[in-house]
This record gives sequence, C-alpha cells and structure tokens, in this order.
Amino acid sequence: MQNFLAYWIHPTTMGVTTDRNASDAQITLGCDTWPEGSAAGARMLSDVHSYGYHAWIRPGPLQDELAAEGLLDPVAEPAAVP
Repeated sequence: MQNFLAYWIHPTTMGVTTDRNASDAQITLGCDTWPEGSAAGARMLSDVHSYGYHAWIRPGPLQDELAAEGLLDPVAEPAAVP
C-alpha cells in the first residue's frame, strides 16, 4: 500500500513505528487526519497519497522548502476535543 509514497521518498529508508508521535522523521506516512501532528506543525504534502496513506512533513528545513514551492496543504486546524 505504501509503494507509491515509498518510491517518492527514495533513496531515504523507511522505518516502521507503532507510535508516529514518537518518531523524529522529517516525513511520516499516515492517515489523512493526525491531530497531534497538526498541533505540532506537521503539514500534509498536497495531492500525494496512496491507498489512504498521506505524507506528513514535520516542521524544519524540508517543510520550509516544500511550503515555499507551494507543495503543502494549508495549515490544518487541530480538531477540538470535547
């Protein structure tokens, strides 16, 4: 399921984690909603998804570069928790 995204981030290696909030990777693959990531400033790569997986870019130089090129979705508002 992650083949398209894995190809896109090549030659970077992929690691698997059970808790994406504990990872320090610049690119995290996950669902289309990630309240903790959004709250921490992560943004989704625009129009890049595969079988429900999306590429989230954490704050840093890579996110700055992709934002400057207009390749990231707008900043997501974290969902309010009742």
